[in-house]
Amino acid sequence: MQPNWLVLVPPFLVLLATFVTRKLNISLILGIACSAAIATHFSLTKSISLIYSKFFAQITDLENLYLYSFLLMLGIIITLITYTGALLHLLII
Repeated sequence: MQPNWLVLVPPFLVLLATFVTRKLNISLILGIACSAAIATHFSLTKSISLIYSKFFAQITDLENLYLYSFLLMLGIIITLITYTGALLHLLII
């Protein structure tokens, strides 16, 4: 396989879209769509199929579910600590 300059397009597209829109989630979705289009030689139906199959494979993997659950709980704990002001109490002492 030969190196191709198209592999640089999705990261730069994500960076550019993030700077313009200031919304990371939309920019990452745009990068995923661009990557799928490049991987399927710009076929719309194959791109959608690829995105769906990879997304379904990631969601149904048990190890990934454990990781997502841990990250969700970690985010909830951090948010709870922030809203209760417990962090400020620790900084004062």
